[in-house]
Amino acid sequence: QWNSPIRDKVTGKEIPWWGDVKGTQYDDKSRYERVPIDWVSHDNLKDFLQTGLVTNNNISIAYKGEKARYFVTGQYAYQKGQVPSTEMHSGGINFNSTFDLAKNLQLDANLAYNKIVAPSYPRYGYGPKNHMYTIVVWMGDDVNGKELQKHKYVPGQEGYRQASYNYAWYNNPYFAAEELQQSESRDVVNGQLRLNYQILPNLNIQGRAALRQKTILQEMKVPKTYMNYGDSREGDYKVWNDRQTNVDADVLATYTQDLTPDILFTLNAGTSVFYRNYRQEYQSTDGLIVPFVYSIKNTQGPSITDANRNEKSIRSIYGSINLDLYKYAYLTLTGRNDWSSTLAKGSNSYFYPSVALSTMVSEYIKLPTFMDYLKMYGSWAVVSTDLSPYQIMSTYTKDSNYGSNPSISYPSSLVNYYIKPQKTTSWEAGLSTAFFRNRLSFDLTYYHTIDENQIIDLNISNASGFTSRKVNGNQYTTNGWEIMANVQAIKNKDFQWDFSLNWSKSVKKLTEIYGGQKKFGDLKVGDRADAFYGSQWQKSADGELILDENGMPTKDAYKQYLGHLDPNFRMGMQNTFRYKDFTLSVDLDGAYKGVIYSVLSEKLWWGGKHPESVEYRDAQYAVGHPIYVPNGVVVTGGELKRDIDGNVISDTRTYKRNTTAVDWQQWCQNYPYQALSLIHISE
Repeated sequence: QWNSPIRDKVTGKEIPWWGDVKGTQYDDKSRYERVPIDWVSHDNLKDFLQTGLVTNNNISIAYKGEKARYFVTGQYAYQKGQVPSTEMHSGGINFNSTFDLAKNLQLDANLAYNKIVAPSYPRYGYGPKNHMYTIVVWMGDDVNGKELQKHKYVPGQEGYRQASYNYAWYNNPYFAAEELQQSESRDVVNGQLRLNYQILPNLNIQGRAALRQKTILQEMKVPKTYMNYGDSREGDYKVWNDRQTNVDADVLATYTQDLTPDILFTLNAGTSVFYRNYRQEYQSTDGLIVPFVYSIKNTQGPSITDANRNEKSIRSIYGSINLDLYKYAYLTLTGRNDWSSTLAKGSNSYFYPSVALSTMVSEYIKLPTFMDYLKMYGSWAVVSTDLSPYQIMSTYTKDSNYGSNPSISYPSSLVNYYIKPQKTTSWEAGLSTAFFRNRLSFDLTYYHTIDENQIIDLNISNASGFTSRKVNGNQYTTNGWEIMANVQAIKNKDFQWDFSLNWSKSVKKLTEIYGGQKKFGDLKVGDRADAFYGSQWQKSADGELILDENGMPTKDAYKQYLGHLDPNFRMGMQNTFRYKDFTLSVDLDGAYKGVIYSVLSEKLWWGGKHPESVEYRDAQYAVGHPIYVPNGVVVTGGELKRDIDGNVISDTRTYKRNTTAVDWQQWCQNYPYQALSLIHISE
């Protein structure tokens, strides 16, 4: 074991030790040996995780004068993470004010500042940087995690070599959690100004300006011998400095007029501008000379630097017309045109209109007495979206250094200077009603959406020197339902119970493929966009697993449809219980069917940590040879013919039952591991 004592074969003395003996006097195997210790099971995950804690504090102050109103709020929250040494502090202050500068002139000024400080937060993803990867998937229960916590370094090599049970692939999880420090300091400032001028009783104009600035400073202090794929094991110090500034400004004029006593007309017209500036600066060492000194100057090799900057602006004009007709119907027409800086001239202008109509049926049709009202509505809209900055031009990018020689690389994807914005056209219809004096209300909506001109990376022949090119193509159609009900179940003097039920269903399908191609990836026209295809083991016509002459499964050469990633529907229930001055909220939500791909499940099989992977292990060890006979069939003759899509044309194969025993470890690392592990969402 990694924490076995060392015995001096000459003197018989035992020396406590943790970690390997590489580079120490005890590396002399002719004189020193490790002493076996008892094989004891440990609950390392339970020991590693700690109880989290969240606190939240708020304060507010308000003032109202004759010509000015102020409202100030402050907030501070603290969160202690479940992973050791992780915590986060957040706080902010908001100031809102309104000033009556004149009888018909009003100024609103708002300013907010928010701060987040996380001295250390855990890393995630697949790899040794993730504590769950180490403890749950790969660390054996025989490893004493509490000893790992007490002894994070090999004796006498503090700062230079971690004490761990495995140096090839994993970290001591306590060493990774407490010695590696990944910190973030985030500052966000929001400011808004709004000036409203009532020129006439039915005409007003307002100007608005908003500034949002976000800065993020991230530091990563990596100790020597820390293990992560692609990173140096000589330690590291990395710094990211991000700054993003958003500026929004608009002017909006509103005119209202009673065309008749029963028809109200409202006209809105305005223009706006949006500007965003983003900068990122990155710098890191190339290994550390001295441990625990986290400075760019402490680099072994040349320091690594990178910088990124992009800007984006959108100029817009827009308008709307509203008609209120006899209190029975409400009609809204809107139009907007944007000019984006991220698209080429000639393609950077896009217009999107909308129409919305609603009517209060209960105003002109007499309803049953138990119905409070009935409202019906519908709308149609077009929306367009542009690209991220600099996607229509190819530029060289600085790449790795080879010694003192720098290198640059060219994008592997061909750009399309004349790419068009993506376009979405949608319509929806619905109704809203209430019963029994609003004790029960009900909303129903159906929507239909068509996504066109999708910007996709189309695969091309590698012989061209590129892997893909950007094109406008593919069309997707989405149909969905949303239903909500609100119920006042109980209402009396001291106690009240209200609850809401919601149900939604949405299906997005591929309805057109670029260039009339038969397939887009694994999808064909009519497939759900979230369809999941994967390789499976071959099976006979009646569903039996096909095994080879060695008793091992045979992988199918064609991908098969395994289900869809989105659920068939989602549902939820929100409950509010009030007893005198106390309120309790209880929310429930769920999803029905759909599939989720589980990397965890397959890795547990590979590493021997899956609960079902122990079934035949001890029995095989006891007899010294394979005893597990897989349930399946072996092909004895005949032929399977398929078309280019894998559809069966004819199958004349004959079979016999399998009688060959296989090594249990080999089976676990093939059949359940290499087959896709799917978690089915069910009731």
